[in-house]
Amino acid sequence: MNKKIIGTILVTAGILFMAGGLIARKVTNETRLTSCVLAAGILMFGEGVQKLSVGFLMTPEQQKQREIEVNDERNAQIRGKAVWKSYSIMRFLLPAAGFALIYAGDLTAGILVVGINLIQGLLAAGFEEYYRKRM
Repeated sequence: MNKKIIGTILVTAGILFMAGGLIARKVTNETRLTSCVLAAGILMFGEGVQKLSVGFLMTPEQQKQREIEVNDERNAQIRGKAVWKSYSIMRFLLPAAGFALIYAGDLTAGILVVGINLIQGLLAAGFEEYYRKRM
């Protein structure tokens, strides 16, 4: 499907989710479920805007050049290093955020954040071993 169509669908769905979440929050005073709906709407809206910006702001020649750059080996290595560096920083920030949430009294969210950190570490170790054997 075309990026413009997908972007338009995502932006529309994001706006609908955000509006629905706000309306449901006002009507029911429910905060947890409506917060999830709002977060989903914000994520969809942001992803849609990103896809629309690529579709509308770039000429076809620029889009072809971007695809070549994305598939270039040097750029793939740069992205890999950037992802690893952001992982190494988040490896320390996630536990701190989890413990801060636990200390603030939100035990469920704190355990969830610390659990995500654990899953992230296990995935990193697994992928590292996988690529070590593969390369």
